[in-house]
Amino acid sequence: MRLEYRVTDIADQPQTFDAVVNSANSNFRLGSGVAGAIHRAAGPELEAYCQPLAPLAPGKAIITPGFKLLNPWIIHVRAAHYLLDEEPEAVMAEVLRSMFQVAGEHKIKALAMPFIGTGVFKFPYEVAADLIIKAIQNDAPQLAPDLWRLKICLTSQDLESYFHQAIERNDHRPKTVEAAVQYLLETLPENSLRDLAALKENELIQTHFGLSLYLRNGLMKENKALVTDTGKRHLDDASGVIVEALWNRLKQQGKGQSA
Repeated sequence: MRLEYRVTDIADQPQTFDAVVNSANSNFRLGSGVAGAIHRAAGPELEAYCQPLAPLAPGKAIITPGFKLLNPWIIHVRAAHYLLDEEPEAVMAEVLRSMFQVAGEHKIKALAMPFIGTGVFKFPYEVAADLIIKAIQNDAPQLAPDLWRLKICLTSQDLESYFHQAIERNDHRPKTVEAAVQYLLETLPENSLRDLAALKENELIQTHFGLSLYLRNGLMKENKALVTDTGKRHLDDASGVIVEALWNRLKQQGKGQSA
């Protein structure tokens, strides 16, 4: 999924986005903040359409037409108040799951959402960013498989740093060559490891082509720490360092002797 976070007006997204997300109040009234901006841009038809759907329970999401927006759909979600409601983080996690589920059911491909919860609902920026990144990693792939682009609309450029930090905190992939080798030892099938160790050094490059796709799509993709630790600038070169280190480890352990 292509993830963006930038300063932009949630109520003025281009028509390339299939849907925008409204952080709604329970009765779908015009309100303030994100809800007010979206209702004003969509026109009075939106509030009239939503009234029979009220109240919207905390943690839930529904979808409506976009009316005067350029976007065909609006996904309305109801967050909890961080200071006043019980278990607000659990409710926020449910909000994000519900949002992705609705997006998946309607085959949404491009979605724009606000920094949910950080306005009138008083979520700390760090907490909200962590919950959003975790939901993108854990929920979106299964619930919204068609979603390839997600934009988080921010009100200030200063808020971008919270997403940079949240991505780093929630990236549990290996950060060093040694850690990557250990990961491969634990995840690759035993017969694959034996076959790799049995290769001659001049044959290793052929095996690298076989493993490089696995590495690029998993460990290496956007893993800046691991690229830095290999001393390489490009994923192919960095994955080659990891394959060679794995091969050397297997040779030391005698994995190929019986092959």
